[in-house]
Amino acid sequence: MKVVLAMPYSETHYVVPSLGLGHLATALRKAGHTPQLLHSTKENIPLQALPKFLRDENPEVVGFQVASCDLDATRRSTELVRQVLPNALILAGGAHPSGNPEDTLKSLPAVDFAFRGEAEISLPAFLDDYRHGGRHYRQIPGLVWREDGAILSTPPEFVEDLDALGHVAWDLIQPQTFPQAPHGAFFDRFPISPVLTTRGCPYGCTFCAARTIAGRKIRKHSIQHVLNDIETLYRDYGIREIHIIDDTFTQFPDRVKEFADGMEDFRRRGMKLSVGFPNGIRLNTVTVELLKDLKRAGVYSTLVGIESGSQRILDAMKKGLTLELVRERVRLIKQAGLTVNAFFIVGFPGETEADIKATIRFARSLPLDGALFSSFLPLPGAEITNQLIADGELAHDFYWGDLFYSRVTYSPKGVAPERLKSLQRWGTLSFYMRPRILAQMPFRIKSWFHLRILARKFWDNLFLR
Repeated sequence: MKVVLAMPYSETHYVVPSLGLGHLATALRKAGHTPQLLHSTKENIPLQALPKFLRDENPEVVGFQVASCDLDATRRSTELVRQVLPNALILAGGAHPSGNPEDTLKSLPAVDFAFRGEAEISLPAFLDDYRHGGRHYRQIPGLVWREDGAILSTPPEFVEDLDALGHVAWDLIQPQTFPQAPHGAFFDRFPISPVLTTRGCPYGCTFCAARTIAGRKIRKHSIQHVLNDIETLYRDYGIREIHIIDDTFTQFPDRVKEFADGMEDFRRRGMKLSVGFPNGIRLNTVTVELLKDLKRAGVYSTLVGIESGSQRILDAMKKGLTLELVRERVRLIKQAGLTVNAFFIVGFPGETEADIKATIRFARSLPLDGALFSSFLPLPGAEITNQLIADGELAHDFYWGDLFYSRVTYSPKGVAPERLKSLQRWGTLSFYMRPRILAQMPFRIKSWFHLRILARKFWDNLFLR
């Protein structure tokens, strides 16, 4: 079957390859299908240009990767697919279906089926069953469907042997063609490609919904598999910077050491690559030895999830961090010669204005090179989101499409939304409008296009409501 795997057109700050769709494409190829990837934003195919693409390609199946913030864009796109290709099978997967499968089919009436969690096993199995009459789809893991007015689903199945999946379909992604708009604000070299070396996260941060996609158990690619991917990216696609987007890369020091050995071998063979962690590393895993290995691997920049300057709120988030440990580990990272940026959340349930101000002061007191003050996002499937719904603080029909880090979609009791936005704005301005931070900026901006992306991020963080 001819299958288009798509990301809807979106006004976004970053335009990056989807490794999830790349792995699905590999799985579909193995099962005898013909996949095609469509990154609508990167290819500049907005809604009005989608009908021509659909008529030209005429796929039998169209599947969309759905983030909560892209619900409206996905709804419009799927309805257009139904109009142009009335007999096509329309599917959805990704973060939103994994975290809230019922809302996915309610919000996307043109979608026939959705998938929870990882779909490299379930999608080919579903298409095989579909081609043979669809008699056994209720047995397929992670499938979401409508039946007799209800929305039903089966539990997802997580892939144990990641290497057995094969490599990402880089030839369909063409990572070297993506613009200078990667994860995170800054980069060292270009072109850039993300790489994922593990799946699953055992930690219990209450604001995070990652477990709904990849589960709690950590599963690992072999380092040799990862190095083979990186060599392919370097030699075949001209990639010069790798962004590791794992949740738990630094969880296993011996594995980090093996990775560093491999990257050093690349340099001896004339392959120089920079490495960054725009998705973050966990501070409780940071040691002097680990940082030495990261440096050997070519890592120049890290991002850490600090989230709050209030110990009470850190405990409520179940971060497993103390403010003292944060100070110590950030200092170690700086002493190792790496740049360090940090995530902070403002407006977490139970926070007071005093807590938020303490977070901003704490961020300014650390030797950070960058900080993102994100509004609290009630992500579908996250523990704290489920609790807010159960307590009546968040409506069951909450509009998920507004979930964007610079937009206030929830404010804790005692802090008005307008005041929360003002505090977020103050955090950003008071952090960046300092001589030490301003002096670094000219050296971190790589092009006029990069400057434009940064300016838009900064503007939205200050003024987007």
